[in-house]
Amino acid sequence: MAGQHLGPHETVKVDSLACAHLSPVQFRCMMDSLTKPMILKGMIEDWKSRHWTPNYFADELGQLLVKVKIGPKLATGSFQNPIFETDCCYEVCTMQQYHRWLASNSDCGSLSPYNPALCWCYVDYKYMAETFEAFPTVRQSIDWSKFGFDGRFGDQSTFWMGSQGANTPCHYDSYGCNLVAQLYGRKKWLLVAPQQSESMYPTRVPYEESSVFSAVNIKSPNLEAHPKFADAIVYEAILQPGDVLFVPKHWWHDVECLETAISVNTWIDLPSDGVDRLCEAITRTVIFALKSAEGETASPWLNPSETLTTYQTNVAYIKKSLEPLISNQQIDIVHLNEEDILNGVINSLLSPDMIKAVAEKCISSFTSKKN
Repeated sequence: MAGQHLGPHETVKVDSLACAHLSPVQFRCMMDSLTKPMILKGMIEDWKSRHWTPNYFADELGQLLVKVKIGPKLATGSFQNPIFETDCCYEVCTMQQYHRWLASNSDCGSLSPYNPALCWCYVDYKYMAETFEAFPTVRQSIDWSKFGFDGRFGDQSTFWMGSQGANTPCHYDSYGCNLVAQLYGRKKWLLVAPQQSESMYPTRVPYEESSVFSAVNIKSPNLEAHPKFADAIVYEAILQPGDVLFVPKHWWHDVECLETAISVNTWIDLPSDGVDRLCEAITRTVIFALKSAEGETASPWLNPSETLTTYQTNVAYIKKSLEPLISNQQIDIVHLNEEDILNGVINSLLSPDMIKAVAEKCISSFTSKKN
């Protein structure tokens, strides 16, 4: 099946695997051998968080303030361009107000202008250690030890709760692999292998550290603008409550709540992340230098989750990323100054072969519609 060519609207179902019988060591060995996404069954039935519902958070954490992302439902399936975070609205509300909004109760504070029939609302990408800092029982309701990761709980996890239609645009994560536990409701994941990245039209605008977005609306692709996407093989996973999805490193994924849904995830660091962290630090330095120079009249290019950092801070990120990569090369990284690091980046980026490759890529980006 893997070698079969499928049209852009067809999908390959992600395989499932019953894992309850595996020990943590056996699971880690199995996970390390996986090269494709896999739905894992029977691993979190004893998690206390399996009882989480929107009503639970309204009752137990009703006054907790959260920032929510709001977008139009029509966009998830009908627009030919992706709806990025920079296209969305943002509000702050309590968990109780969010629950009222889900129930179409007009007494929902800042969410009252948004019609649930027309909009989705997402409590997304919340680091549990920060969002639930005052609620240790919530953080302790997540336990990844059965997966071979002792000491990994809610503090090392991220929380997502969205209404029907709430979604994350197609992207891949720069670092690590991903374990996603579906606790309530259903979510649909569409995934594409990293080997097909050329078909996904990667873009760094809008910019988010460690996220590379796709210019393709994977659910409603414009093949005139993105003809290479016709060659992409799209995998589909419908996550049911109790499922855990394993996402290998650099797999593209588009995620949508099929109904009100709650999930948590944790990213697992990998040895190859070191080089990717340096790549991200260089990317940040270049894009911040180029885009911030446009001034206030520029179109939104920085995701709301990001903050504009200074040139000095960005160079410090490069130095920090370099340290573990060259520590065994008898180089005194501690005494490398800003100028040394900057010259190294400039000479690497502006080497003749690199500049030629960039020029050819630039030309291709404007002529791809005709190819």
